[in-house]
Parts: sequence; C-alpha cells; structure tokens
Amino acid sequence: MFWAVIEKTNGAVDPAEVGDIVCWRRVPRGQLTAEWRHSMPVSLKPIIVSVDDGIRPDTSLSSLAKLKPVFKKDGSTTAGMGVAHIQTTDGAAAVLLMKRRVAMRKGLPILGVFRSFTAVGVDPALMGVGPAVAIPAVVKSAGLELDKINLSEINEAFGSQFVYCQKILGLDPENINVNGGAMAIGHPLGATGARCVATMLHEMKRRGRDCRIGAREWEQQLFLKEGMWEWETIYFN
Repeated sequence: MFWAVIEKTNGAVDPAEVGDIVCWRRVPRGQLTAEWRHSMPVSLKPIIVSVDDGIRPDTSLSSLAKLKPVFKKDGSTTAGMGVAHIQTTDGAAAVLLMKRRVAMRKGLPILGVFRSFTAVGVDPALMGVGPAVAIPAVVKSAGLELDKINLSEINEAFGSQFVYCQKILGLDPENINVNGGAMAIGHPLGATGARCVATMLHEMKRRGRDCRIGAREWEQQLFLKEGMWEWETIYFN
C-alpha cells in the first residue's frame, strides 16, 4: 500500500517526505512525561511493563535512509516506513461508553462526548487514505468546520498514507499524532482504534482543547470535550 499511494495519487506524496514524520521523535519524549500517564502499567512475573518497548528513540533520517527497499529493487518502501514492517506489537485498550445520565448517576468522570461517526469507501488498493475522505464527512455530519478541529489522531498504516492524508486535508502537523503514531508506538491489532481514542481524550483534557478527530483506515469518529455540548444522545451518522 505504501508504494501504491505514491504511484496512484499523482505525486501528491514525495517519498522523501515520508521519512521526516516527526512522530518518531515525539514518542520517547511523551513516554517519560505527563502526556503518557494514561498508559496503565501491567504487572508480569519478573517485571513491570509501564512503557512501550518497541520505540526506537535513536531513529533519524540518516538511519532510515540506509534501510533497503523491501518490495521493489529501486522502491521507497523500507522497514522504517510502514508499521507492519517495523515491529509486531501486542497491546490492549478499553473505552467505556455510556449515556451521560448513567455516568453522572454512578459518579464516573466524563472525558468526552461521542458526537458522530462515519464510514466511507475508497479504492481497496489505496485503503489507507480513507481518513482524507472520512474526516471531512464526519465533520460535516456534526455540523462543524474542519478548521475548528484542534487535535487529530490518524492511524499510521504506512508513512505515505499518513503524509497523503495530512497534505490533502491541510492539517497542521503540530496537531496530528502529537505524542507519536503507530509507526513509532506500534499497531496493536484489534486495539488501535481504542488506543487512538484514549490517547486523544487524555491529550484534549491536558491541553484544554475542545474538538478531536480519530481515524482508522476507513472509518472516522468525532469526539468533543465534556461540557462543550449538552446532548445525552449518541449520534451515529
């Protein structure tokens, strides 16, 4: 998919850009600071796992440039440009979703409001570019404008897919995957969607932001900060 995105999007993604994804450099910093306090330590028999161990803090553009292509002899896809080739990541995540009145009755903290959801279809060969189509759709369904979204979390299946979505949507790089994405953290299969949601809800709270977008390859969710909207109903679009 990495090379397909580059070849089939009329040069919208320059292979050289992909290696400059700042997410590699954001995660090691975040792991050691308040940004990552929502990660729960897991006790195992001789050790306690409290941070992700697949992160490579010494990754640089020069080290990525030395990696050999994995699909084509003269291609741009390397083990450093796609999450599936970087590491096998094991992980779990949980998100508790309920009506506001139930949460208030039980005295549970409310981190955000699930405002809208959408699913879109794109060319299967370019499956990872779904956020470029789904994000505008979900923002429109919620009656908002894209420039009102303060934080975004887009799953990084491949570097080219991430860069393409960022460029097409015109999103500020400083507001996307601010504590690192799947290429650096890892992609725990079956848990990535919840991981994105949990990461961004805590980051919204820390920064005092109002709106966030969470995207996988073909589906999109919109979350709003608690207190910004008063509706109890969860809207599915």
